[in-house]
Amino acid sequence: MILKNNFFLLNLLFFFLSFLGSVYQSQFVYDPFHWGLSQSSIDLFSDLKPYKEIFIHYGFFYTISNSLVLEIFNNDLISTMYLSSLFFALGNFFLCHLGYNKLKIKTVYFLPILLFLAHPFANHPWYNYQFYFLIVLSIFFLIENKRFSLFFTGTLLSLSCLVYENFIYLGILLIITIFFFQRNSKKKYLLLLGFLLPQVIFHLYLLNNNLHPYWIKTFWLNEVFLIIYDLTFFELIYRYLENFLTKSIFNFFSEPYYLLFLIILLVNSYFFIRFIFFEKKNFKKNNINMCLFILSLVCLFSYASTLHKLNIFRFSTGPIIGVLVMFYFIEKNYSKYKNYLLTLILVILVSSSFVPIKQENNRFFPLFEDITNNYSSKNLVFFKSQKWRKETWDVINEIDRNSYLISLNCPKVTNFMNYTEDAFIYMIANQYINSNQYLFWYEDKKFYRLLSNHFNKNINLLIDDISKLENGIIFFNLKDKGLLSKKIDSKNFDYIEFPYSYQQKRKGLMIPKNCLEKIN
Repeated sequence: MILKNNFFLLNLLFFFLSFLGSVYQSQFVYDPFHWGLSQSSIDLFSDLKPYKEIFIHYGFFYTISNSLVLEIFNNDLISTMYLSSLFFALGNFFLCHLGYNKLKIKTVYFLPILLFLAHPFANHPWYNYQFYFLIVLSIFFLIENKRFSLFFTGTLLSLSCLVYENFIYLGILLIITIFFFQRNSKKKYLLLLGFLLPQVIFHLYLLNNNLHPYWIKTFWLNEVFLIIYDLTFFELIYRYLENFLTKSIFNFFSEPYYLLFLIILLVNSYFFIRFIFFEKKNFKKNNINMCLFILSLVCLFSYASTLHKLNIFRFSTGPIIGVLVMFYFIEKNYSKYKNYLLTLILVILVSSSFVPIKQENNRFFPLFEDITNNYSSKNLVFFKSQKWRKETWDVINEIDRNSYLISLNCPKVTNFMNYTEDAFIYMIANQYINSNQYLFWYEDKKFYRLLSNHFNKNINLLIDDISKLENGIIFFNLKDKGLLSKKIDSKNFDYIEFPYSYQQKRKGLMIPKNCLEKIN
């Protein structure tokens, strides 16, 4: 009982460390690519239709969750980090609780420390953290084996599919597996009911608004990334394994977490193969066997989310689930290796302490200079909780001021374009001026061109309309001035150059000359 209470306190300690640390350091983050996608959630409560008129990069449930929290916090973007931080900390908390109290793995006592060192704080307001929490909680209810546990398992798996839409294949496989091996026939139908309910509601909504064709385009977005990398699927896997093995072996002392995830991959692969071919009869003995199999299956499938880039935050919000299988398998079958496992954990702890904390597993740890010199500004509701450099605020305020003045003094200017990689610019300008742009950011690069073409959106047509009608403005990177000058009639347009900043670099604004005269 004393050990159990101590583990709960240890787990709770790292829950708060992770949550509070994530929220604290997010104040200093300037990340307009990831954070900028919150515009989807802001638009969701408008008259625009999701998928058709609103770019939804990831699942609908992820988007609407952010919409709700943004509504509560009056569109303060840091609120989306509150949500991701909470999901991540809770996911780790329930994973540790599941291993220690439900699976009775005693070596899991050290797991809260290991999870924290592998990826201490949430980096982005991203779907991965919500997906991780929902999956862990679904397995928690699976092993609970109470009256409505399977209903909640089904519901949470269904919501996971609506957060990470490519998970639908494995989600259906998991439901079939759990359903087939359930002995209680009444409970197993609750599993199906729980899974189908969110899916039916979502697809009825799409059907009622004729949105399925647009949703499918988002669903098949992975094809675009293969074209971007100019690789076949098998070439992508080969390059991935090559990079993964290289980092795991040669970067051990600087990035030891890669070796940890390689070991998790190998152990879960071995466990999965052994279970499928040699231990099928153990399936029905108890819920622990089912739970371990599901953990292993989710773990192995989740490595697919790391294929396009080796991000530790992706490893720590999917594949990390397999750490319980690793602990359990060694403890139950090879107990003499338990000490080696604990030694490995200690080595990872020590080697992690030799390098600065700002690295791949925590890319946004604030510099001391940022903590002392950065400050908040209440001018814009989106960023009122952020602490940025003066030069960053200068650019933000200039964009806001010019957008406001144009909307006030230039009635012919009815739309804008954001021809930069900074979605914050779109967010600011969109308060005052409408936009026909589908993506919130755009550059003349392969990634953006392919992404835009995938949704049948032609950026050049928007530029042509602005040039011919003189009814719009274009925010752009100054390095693209020559490119835009070929598409915009320089007789009728001029440009404003915004102040330089380290984070935004050199940005400018193409504007009709007759409008520029009115705001100067």
